[in-house]
Amino acid sequence: MAALGVKKSLAIATPQKLNDASVAGAGTLDFVLPQHTNVGGDFSALFQVVGTLTTLTVALQVSLDGSTFNDVVPAASFLTTSAAVKIVTPVVAGGIYRLNITASSGGQDFWVTIN
Repeated sequence: MAALGVKKSLAIATPQKLNDASVAGAGTLDFVLPQHTNVGGDFSALFQVVGTLTTLTVALQVSLDGSTFNDVVPAASFLTTSAAVKIVTPVVAGGIYRLNITASSGGQDFWVTIN
């Protein structure tokens, strides 16, 4: 699956668009979390997809080795045409997270913020 943007490093309480250009089609968007300032603390992440939600199938995945990605939130339970916002908690620093977009039409932007 083709990368739809460069891997982003998220900052606490700073909304960030994960894609470099409007998404229509399949692909991946990778991001990493900063080290939590509270030792042993976890993050919550708020995801939002903005745009025309004609068709959308997206899973949230994580990799600890940098090449093998597994679902944290499967596509049926993540961002969909009827659910444009999702809060995921906890999300843990140290892995590479990925939005695996298997179907998208209409043109969307994918946003995330963490606390």
